[in-house]
Amino acid sequence: KVPQNVGLVQDMNQLNSIFQGDCFEQIVESLVEQKFFDEQVTDVSDLASLDSFMYRFQNMADQAVVNGLMLYDQKKMIHFEIARYYCIMFSEKQIQGDEGQSEEGSAFHSTSDMTSLPSSSWQRLHITALHYDLADAPVPAMLSYFDSSIELDSLCIRDQSHESLLSAYLMFQKLIHQHSSSDCAIDERSSCRQCISKQIISRMGDTKLPEAFHSLTHQHLKVVFGNDAFILEKCITMLIKFGQSVGAFESDGYKFACEIQFQAVYLFLQV
Repeated sequence: KVPQNVGLVQDMNQLNSIFQGDCFEQIVESLVEQKFFDEQVTDVSDLASLDSFMYRFQNMADQAVVNGLMLYDQKKMIHFEIARYYCIMFSEKQIQGDEGQSEEGSAFHSTSDMTSLPSSSWQRLHITALHYDLADAPVPAMLSYFDSSIELDSLCIRDQSHESLLSAYLMFQKLIHQHSSSDCAIDERSSCRQCISKQIISRMGDTKLPEAFHSLTHQHLKVVFGNDAFILEKCITMLIKFGQSVGAFESDGYKFACEIQFQAVYLFLQV
């Protein structure tokens, strides 16, 4: 999935330097002209509403060659730019939708929250999360996966909501593993808080925290979440909901659900 205008969003775009001065859409057009890409016709409503096109490589060999010519950092930057493009587009469409709702007046408010919610919101969020994931940006990927699960849950699509929560949890685990061993200046207060938190968790039950949590302190969390309390709060909420979902959907998931809930409690105690 290639957005038509990606590569032209704001002046911060760095795709030009990746492709030695050529815009991303020009590269796509060139691949189409040279018969590497086939333009796909799609009738999926949420994709059509994004002012976008679908392209597909004509064969797997061409895809492997073109993909192999790019450096790993180049691939990550492209995925990050695409995800950022989607975020901007979705935000604009949400604002337009809110303005449209306000213009309709009281008659619109008679509809339920579910009917006023675009049915494709979860798909848009999931696409964004996938690109952030491929860009090795676990924080926005985790948030997008979690938002996608919320949208699916509001539509009563519980099984897919559980899968999105699992993806969000995997991004959280990736974050913790990346930063748990990082060097942070740990003051006495943070060290004391960590010790007390472990004692509280141990008295709550026999469940043990993952190895990566053993060195996790308040200072580490400030680095992990960029000192953003909103992201940390959302992460804790995600853990609570995922623990509930695991207990409901997975057979013999009670023990794992307890472990997840304890992780949420531990993060809360570190705040």
